[in-house]
Amino acid sequence: MDSSIRVLDSLGLGFEFEDAVEVGYDYWRRSGKQSSVSPGVLQAIRKNKICLKGPTTTVKEAGYKSANVTLRQELGLFFGVRPSKSLWAAQPEASSAAGNRNIDLVFVRENTEGLYSGVGWTSQQARDALSKVQTDEETKKFLEKSLLGNSSAEAAFNLRVVTRPAIEKILEYAFSLAMARKKSLVFATKANILKPSDTLSEKIFAENAPRFPQVSAKIQYIDDLMQALVRRPSSFDVIVTTNLFADIGSDLAAGLCGGPGFAPGANIGVGGVAGFEALHGSAPDIAGQNKANPCASILSAAMLLEYVGFSREAEKIELAVAEVAKSGKPAISETGATDTKQMTSAIISQI
Repeated sequence: MDSSIRVLDSLGLGFEFEDAVEVGYDYWRRSGKQSSVSPGVLQAIRKNKICLKGPTTTVKEAGYKSANVTLRQELGLFFGVRPSKSLWAAQPEASSAAGNRNIDLVFVRENTEGLYSGVGWTSQQARDALSKVQTDEETKKFLEKSLLGNSSAEAAFNLRVVTRPAIEKILEYAFSLAMARKKSLVFATKANILKPSDTLSEKIFAENAPRFPQVSAKIQYIDDLMQALVRRPSSFDVIVTTNLFADIGSDLAAGLCGGPGFAPGANIGVGGVAGFEALHGSAPDIAGQNKANPCASILSAAMLLEYVGFSREAEKIELAVAEVAKSGKPAISETGATDTKQMTSAIISQI
């Protein structure tokens, strides 16, 4: 976070920053395990509209809801925008091995539903909930065999939520983005297996795609998309999909372009509120040691500038990151570690 603010300050654009730090696991414990995000943080973001966010740890402790999920749902940040460019990384290993250094794609992620809805049950809760569900005979037989008919079976269920309003919003955003780029779009689903939810998704896609005749658009199953993305990454432009699929797919794309240290992201809402953060999670093992690669956070700040109308300054940051990464000074280790302050200073000097 400090690196991003240093870079933004160096541009002399007059940004003022309001700190909002009551977010994450420590705040959740202090609040009596009520929420991972304080009302004050939500109020500050709604007031300022624009948020630059650092990484937070999502723990496995029962009852804890991710701060990221909470922010997206509370603020209506429906659109996750996760670009990957081989330009940014000095050694994009997988793409280099494939003889391909021209990756410029973006994942558009539905941020608020899917398997990240936060709805789920364990053991007896699941039995009670599922025993009331009206479903077909095949599903009933499966449930009775696997859970309802075996009171000693330990089990857990997560609910995959797909709604028409959310899919329509994300498709509208993704098609509009494709129109401004290379006019190519893939909608990733798995309707042959996830029949109720992704059958609905594909139906909504079929209804909306004709509104954008200039865009070459198709549906592709997520597993087929992943292998194609490894083999032919430069053939993709905009990839839009549901929450979990986009989370995994965008990490794969980041791996083709130098790793998570070069993977920025944005979370955008329909009411003008937007948050910008690196894709990677927290790294508590190296916190405060000046070892973290700041490039993903700095590139996220560049996305912020683009969003608020400073396109030229955003491009300067992107090109500076690319030049410093290619120079190898400071070096980036195989694990992604570098000298955080030196890397930030080098990028500022390049700007």
